[in-house]
Amino acid sequence: MDPSLLYEAMRAKQVDVLGANSTDGRIVAYDLVVLEDDRHAIPPYDTVVLVSGRLAREHPDALAAVRELPGKIDADRMRRMNAEVDDKSQSPAAVAEQFLGRISP
Repeated sequence: MDPSLLYEAMRAKQVDVLGANSTDGRIVAYDLVVLEDDRHAIPPYDTVVLVSGRLAREHPDALAAVRELPGKIDADRMRRMNAEVDDKSQSPAAVAEQFLGRISP
């Protein structure tokens, strides 16, 4: 089902629980609660970054920057950044620049 329909059903109180991406900005926008999967019923779904061989050859600095990302952004922060883009019409580039300005030495 289209995720936007699921969230609208939640907002309209037509459903009480839905499956979603843990970093979706609508979790913040709709003031939803992320349940803990303490029984590990749902396997983790981790994102991977894939780059072309051309990018790796021509821009090794970009590859180095991507390698620095693990552990820099927790799920709550990513949800808030996604909400800035989804609900407040900020550009992804602007939100990323703001975030990077906070973590730069």
